[in-house]
Amino acid sequence: MRTNLLVLLFIVSFYSGLLIISGTLGSGFHFKDDSQILSGARGNNGTGFLAGAKKSVLDEIFKEHIRFRPFRNLHRFLEIRSFGDNFKLFYVYHTFLAVVCAYFLFLFMRAMGYDAAESLFFSFLTLIGQQVPIWWRLGVAESIGMVFFSGALFFMAKGVRSGGKAYGVISLSMLFISSLCKESFIVIVPAFFFWKVWLCSKRDNVPFIRAAAGNITAAAVLFSILAFDIYIIRHYVDIHKESMAGFGEGTFLAMMIRNPLFAAREFKLFLLDLIELIPVLVIFFGVFIVGESYFGDKRKIDALSVKKIFGTDTFKALTLFLLILIPEMALYNKTGLVHRFLLPAFLGTAFMVVYLIRRIRKDKRVTVFSKLVFFTLVFLMFIPRLGYGYFRVKYLADEGKQTNAFLKEIIRTAGVKDRILAVVDPVINCEASFTMPVYLSHYGQISGENLYYMFIFTDRVFVDKAETRRLKEEAKTRYTGRWLKDIKDPENIKTIAVFPGLEKDFLLGSEAWFNAGKYERKAFRYPEGEFVVYSDRS
Repeated sequence: MRTNLLVLLFIVSFYSGLLIISGTLGSGFHFKDDSQILSGARGNNGTGFLAGAKKSVLDEIFKEHIRFRPFRNLHRFLEIRSFGDNFKLFYVYHTFLAVVCAYFLFLFMRAMGYDAAESLFFSFLTLIGQQVPIWWRLGVAESIGMVFFSGALFFMAKGVRSGGKAYGVISLSMLFISSLCKESFIVIVPAFFFWKVWLCSKRDNVPFIRAAAGNITAAAVLFSILAFDIYIIRHYVDIHKESMAGFGEGTFLAMMIRNPLFAAREFKLFLLDLIELIPVLVIFFGVFIVGESYFGDKRKIDALSVKKIFGTDTFKALTLFLLILIPEMALYNKTGLVHRFLLPAFLGTAFMVVYLIRRIRKDKRVTVFSKLVFFTLVFLMFIPRLGYGYFRVKYLADEGKQTNAFLKEIIRTAGVKDRILAVVDPVINCEASFTMPVYLSHYGQISGENLYYMFIFTDRVFVDKAETRRLKEEAKTRYTGRWLKDIKDPENIKTIAVFPGLEKDFLLGSEAWFNAGKYERKAFRYPEGEFVVYSDRS
């Protein structure tokens, strides 16, 4: 109990320190998703609580037909009702979610019989890396989904260990809630069942198949959850509207079934995917070491059979790793398995690494040299992830600070009735384009009717070429009447807001009417360039 308390205090200190040191606590509004907070905070006065909750849960599925994440939407509605537009409260609360999730993962491994150091390492390896900013990206579903899924894992392991049925009910309830947060928590349900059966097999010292037969009730409930979620998605959600995920005709999974050679050629592998391959290489090396201990001499080979190999814990751990990784890779083939999409996918990787750490550390047949090499690789894999995780959180914080400085400068320089020109790439800045007027209206009482757009189409691709083309076409209709060409006297525009990387193209494209000497230029450093505000000196 004392050890668990010390670990909890360490986790609290780690995430609280990350929140403060990175500057995230004061980073404020972000273009991505945060417009919903401002819109919701303003709309609270006119919407009843129950009506608002019902709308948040049902509309996205049954009216808009775009996503299946009802609990994520309910949770977000409750957050906005509780915190309004106070972003510091949001960030503190999401830090609390991070602590709860990390501690659940630690307790899960403890319930499985791992020691405190191994359990804590599992928790941190799962959550640290390029995925760590999910806790302070306020619109994503992975944060609340991971809290409930990690809780489901803990209560499942606790129930198997103690035999308490109440733990099983809590576990299945939390798993069901996590599946209502995002699709990635649906496709991991089979892996969850495999995990449970494996634990039951070890507890009762019976073959895996026999343990599976003893979990028929759990299997029925788990796959009922899976069937329910898939039914709703299949009949009410237009999966072709979602740019990030989906099992459409063009996805990797479908291509693998129809044409494996074409799928292998077309599969997307980005630089960040390559970074995430390092833990996989560590796993392969660890499996090789374990295999070497099995096949070290002829007597062991003669003593082994296919049945024995398939019955080893190493084979089961590897199967679990693949049961988690492959469905997540298929789901996110459009984007690659990067950033927030690594959760819950990285659970399998983290568990496989920790399993191998224990297996290799305790196996006397493994040479000291092999152990030294393996643990050195684990260390070299983990430490950079800590640094990269901090970099991603700091990046997010700096992004928010400069975004707010940029938007506040627009409000400062533009009157309520003055025209504002936003220079944007409608593909790369698609979300910012329609988020910007929400911020200006909320904090500056500036009407969206005063905001016009100069679109600069760059060569950058968003998700894939098809999605980029779709966004270009959508921009042509979304902002009808709000284009630069709709302003008869552009030389009298009061304030011009230029998004990062577009200033040079703006100056070249506005030579006919823009007089730089008439305006004061103010720039705001941004990770991808500079926000620039030109304000009329008169």
